[in-house]
Amino acid sequence: MISFVDDKPSRLVFGNDWIDIKSSLSFEDFRVFFKNKEDSLENILPALKKVVVAWSFNMPVSPENIEKLTYASVMELGVKVLALYTPEKKSSTQSQPESSTESKPTV
Repeated sequence: MISFVDDKPSRLVFGNDWIDIKSSLSFEDFRVFFKNKEDSLENILPALKKVVVAWSFNMPVSPENIEKLTYASVMELGVKVLALYTPEKKSSTQSQPESSTESKPTV
């Protein structure tokens, strides 16, 4: 199936805060996530700059403001975002996914 990037964001909730990310990745966005397979930490900040589109904080989303997030915040957000965008391996024994308040982005 051929498809284009969906502009509707997916919301991730962290307590009282939320961050909207792209629902789907373009090929170029995907490449940023997996540019350095040996060091995924190197990929997190550039990837967040590509996919974060809105947030509940009292400042605009920008590459500069994303860089101002604390290390712990970048790691928490990066791990969660990366897990959402990583294609799932299909198996015949895979259990049904649990319901969640988050909408899963598509790659």
